[in-house]
Amino acid sequence: MLEQLLKVNNGILTKEQLTNQVVSYDELDGAEQNIDIKQFNDRLYYVDGYYDHDYLLQLSHPDLVFSRDTAVKYHWLSNQLPYELYVTLPTTYKKTVQSDYSKVNMMYEDLESADIELIETQEGNFVQVTSLERTLYDMMQDKSCPMDIMKEIIWNYHQAPNINKERFIHYFGQWYHLEDSKEAQKLLQQHVSYIDTSFKSWKQVTRLV
Repeated sequence: MLEQLLKVNNGILTKEQLTNQVVSYDELDGAEQNIDIKQFNDRLYYVDGYYDHDYLLQLSHPDLVFSRDTAVKYHWLSNQLPYELYVTLPTTYKKTVQSDYSKVNMMYEDLESADIELIETQEGNFVQVTSLERTLYDMMQDKSCPMDIMKEIIWNYHQAPNINKERFIHYFGQWYHLEDSKEAQKLLQQHVSYIDTSFKSWKQVTRLV
């Protein structure tokens, strides 16, 4: 029973699943000798070889959203940033986020649903990540991001097949504290020649930073 359950859940078991499937801790201890089950935290177990850190962290904190540098990696906007874990949590969130990484950079903000999308991990599970446009907006506000990396991020955004023009205009308006999307679009057109799907040239994109 336990081995079948682990296969269905990509090698991951929650404490609740153990209870619902009437799997005893004696059976769990016995299974460890055969299939090498490891404990991620007090409520999650995983089979050695199925380790997916970000997905396990997501299961542990359902409201957690991977953001900033971590989101840049998920969107393939740059491969130059040293990997650090960045997450955004609701402002009322009180739990401690424990991770294998030595440092967890936590931001607290009540994101809108449009700020978040599901992205598949390399192991085939899905986690919450800030959207493409929201990630670009966050990185443009990060003064610690080196200019050459910021230019790479914007260039790769320009090449992305799933650009959302409306959301870009929305965040561009936030950058200049404009609540009216029409005002934001008008200001954007003063900065760059904006066409239906993307920017015309690299030089026009770099004017945004």
